[in-house]
Amino acid sequence: MTRISNYKELVAERVRLEEDLQNQKSNLKAELNLIKAKLEPFGDLISLLGIFKKKDVGTSSLLKTGVSMGIDLLVRDNLLAKAGWMVRTLLPVVLKGISNQFINKKTISQ
Repeated sequence: MTRISNYKELVAERVRLEEDLQNQKSNLKAELNLIKAKLEPFGDLISLLGIFKKKDVGTSSLLKTGVSMGIDLLVRDNLLAKAGWMVRTLLPVVLKGISNQFINKKTISQ
């Protein structure tokens, strides 16, 4: 890094730094758009399954609670005991969402 000895050099350095900042911002936006494009199929899958929707407080039932506890005990603790942390975290959430939708459809159709 060179020392700045006068006002012209200071202004030139400021302009250079502002241009560098703009380049970094544009690179960051481009990378963020690329990440969004790569994650879009997962977002579509989650919206299709409806896993992360708001829960209705009034529709909580003993059956849903039992299924949720069963998934935790059987899947997370037994079947996925040696799996990685990500699989042990995500798979029960997906299974709970699917089972809740299945239970909701069965209770509505009856």
